[in-house]
Amino acid sequence: MNHKDRFYFPDDDIEISSDAKDLISRLICDRQERFGQKGLADFKAHPFLCSIDWDNIREQPAPFIPEIENETDTSNFDPDLDDGPKAGFQTN
Repeated sequence: MNHKDRFYFPDDDIEISSDAKDLISRLICDRQERFGQKGLADFKAHPFLCSIDWDNIREQPAPFIPEIENETDTSNFDPDLDDGPKAGFQTN
């Protein structure tokens, strides 16, 4: 909600492609400027998502299928995450 003051990309020790940065930046911005104004066509045309077979996306296997034991299994979440500062956001 306060992306102008709080959003930033991590230091260079974490590799993020320029296409990924572009997509993220165009999603985390003011609503009037936000990516997707033209609907799905914007996403289909973006370089970061160019490898997706949009015509057959529903037939494609998921890139990651987590293993879960039951509906309350939280083993795929980092136990060190809490309500503190989140990665990519500054705190004052």
